[in-house]
Amino acid sequence: MRMKTIAYVGGGLGALVVGAVVVALVVVSQTDFNQYRGLIAEQVKAATGRELAIKGDLKLSVGLAPSVAVSDVTFGNASWGSRPDMLKVGRFEAEVELLPLLFGDVRVNRLVLIRPDILIETDARGRGNWEFETAATPPAEPTAQPAAPVASAPRRLPSVSEVEIRDATLVYRDGQKRETTTLALARAVLRAEGENAPLKIDVEGAYNQIRLQLAGRLGSIAALTRPTGAPVPIDLQGRVGEIGAFKLNGGIREPLAGKGYDLDFTADGTELAKLGTLAGRTLPAIGPFKIAAKLNDQGPGATPSLPSFKAEFGRAEFALVRAEGSVRDLLGQRGIALTVLIEGREIGAFSGLVVPGLAAPLPPVPAFGPFQVALKVAEGPGGRPSVPEIKLDFGRADLLKLTAEGSIQDPLAQRGFAINLA
Repeated sequence: MRMKTIAYVGGGLGALVVGAVVVALVVVSQTDFNQYRGLIAEQVKAATGRELAIKGDLKLSVGLAPSVAVSDVTFGNASWGSRPDMLKVGRFEAEVELLPLLFGDVRVNRLVLIRPDILIETDARGRGNWEFETAATPPAEPTAQPAAPVASAPRRLPSVSEVEIRDATLVYRDGQKRETTTLALARAVLRAEGENAPLKIDVEGAYNQIRLQLAGRLGSIAALTRPTGAPVPIDLQGRVGEIGAFKLNGGIREPLAGKGYDLDFTADGTELAKLGTLAGRTLPAIGPFKIAAKLNDQGPGATPSLPSFKAEFGRAEFALVRAEGSVRDLLGQRGIALTVLIEGREIGAFSGLVVPGLAAPLPPVPAFGPFQVALKVAEGPGGRPSVPEIKLDFGRADLLKLTAEGSIQDPLAQRGFAINLA
């Protein structure tokens, strides 16, 4: 066959394919997809046992980047749930590239969720509303010979270039503890130029009425979804209400498993007592704080480890605390090596101080003058914290001067004291 003939045939096939695509687009654009809402709801109920309701229009826009939009969607909750719907969505939009889709490659240019309202809850027995109650599938009839497994190529996950969430509410209700946690997102945007480009993050919302801001970038989507490889970079900064600002930098080798992380964390704020609002507790006003720490999972059995830690909080007119050191096993509280210095201008400032855990405020303390406490904390017998060295100095020579030094073998059990007083 001559080259001219081959070119003619190839061109004809190309025109045929293009013509078929154009015809398909015309047919699809003329189709009313609202007629399939019932079928979609039936398929979802068969798979989950829950009701799916699409009350708004289901629209499809056709082009080189076709998009689908659906509004007013609800998904049923468990029969024992605290409200009828587990999920409510005001509007959902997705834009997909057409040409890659023809070859089985799903590339989502943009995905938008408007007013999603999600409830995750457990009952008093600990059952989660994400556990679906579907009818048991009857066992298949045995065959004479088991069918040979069919080899198939691994399916690629859809790539998403941009996700935008507006006015979202996520509520977690613990039925056993009877506690509720709420995360409200005014805006959340995740954007990447491609699956191998950095993922940019911009989030603004509130956690249990505490305002949150988070921005920065992570490694690419391809790197975040692979089992292992080179460390995925992390560069994030944010702010937690009036508490303070923080930064998180470093990398993680196995993002899906949460392993192989090596991170630097810094935080600072104008008042340490405001940290108590995160736990719903009231703390005395102590003063500003600064924290710098390194965190990795190189502890025993790949547990969290704190190879370095440095903190400063308080103010000199009340109490200024400086601490630095390391903790080899953070969860087991082993391998502790800390140096702590506490000093202030007047010990009488502690009069009437409300200390969390104590039934009454501290009694009046005479104004004896400045004070300083220096101590070292290390791992003692049985892996329990020990204070091998402590020094105390407070008061002034014209009134009362007290010095003490020694050690405490087991401060948690309040035993093993060896203190010399002067």
